[in-house]
Amino acid sequence: MRINSYYIILISLLCINVKGNHNEFKTPIYAIVRSNTSDANLIKVLENPQVAGITYYVGWSKLNPEENIYDFASLERILTITKQYNKKINLGVLTGRWSPDWLENKHVKYLYWEHSDNYVEKGKVCQAKSPLPWDKTCNDFFKFFLLQLKVIVDQNQNIFNAIEITGGSNTNGIETNLICSNKELSRVSFSYFKYTENWKKIIDEFIELFPHTVLTLAIHDTYGSERTDLVSKELIRYCTLKYRKRIKIAAFAFTEEQWFNKGNQYADLVLQLHTQSIMLQAIRIYSNISNTNQDFYNMLLKADKIGPAWLEIWSEDVIAGFLNPR
Repeated sequence: MRINSYYIILISLLCINVKGNHNEFKTPIYAIVRSNTSDANLIKVLENPQVAGITYYVGWSKLNPEENIYDFASLERILTITKQYNKKINLGVLTGRWSPDWLENKHVKYLYWEHSDNYVEKGKVCQAKSPLPWDKTCNDFFKFFLLQLKVIVDQNQNIFNAIEITGGSNTNGIETNLICSNKELSRVSFSYFKYTENWKKIIDEFIELFPHTVLTLAIHDTYGSERTDLVSKELIRYCTLKYRKRIKIAAFAFTEEQWFNKGNQYADLVLQLHTQSIMLQAIRIYSNISNTNQDFYNMLLKADKIGPAWLEIWSEDVIAGFLNPR
């Protein structure tokens, strides 16, 4: 009886170990790498067998530091290293508060707000500004920049998994929201129609410039103090009817927490869609907070159950060992 009990316990432990192994996840995982990530950490991320590729965030200002001056050295370095590991890359060029300073001399109109981030910037609070998302002068400069970027993308087409549609919001240019006070919204004559139509124009431009690459559009529901899904619903409808499978709808606030379930306005924007037409991004850097390895693991389990086209996590969590077998 003691021998039988021993084997029962041993088998149980082995089963627990299998259930806790990240190798079981079927959803492709991409690690978010920012432009300040060292080569050593980038390589550490790419060496992880659970990582299908990286999502590279780089500011427009870094790639276009002066008018008519383009510096793609940092991007080309990332592409070279990623290619060496036979991994894929998602590219997001951040606009909004990451737009180049030289725009200020071009009569571009700006939006101002107090920026705070408890998720990936460790509670950082600062006074921020960005060009108005619908400012024509700024958008014309960004489109000309994208024409230069297109050359790099076309030369490395086989390594790109997707490109994020950016340019339409103030914080990072990506998510379809507008973060500022209601007073500031009034000052800049914000309207939902103007904001939505500008995003449609940006979507059309990305489709035209990058016809052979999957694109992603990150939805949101916050505008000043108001929460509404009307903008994102209209943009999802527009993408679905006009471009079908070319654009995947993204949610950048995915978490293990119960609020991200059906019935929540934000979550419903993606959870009502076909799973392979969406992608998810972890809301936070879990390793910034103590004792969250289990939360991180629960988030992975939840994503795998939903089954998106891929899941994006932060490279800091990969480096911290959160993605290693448990």
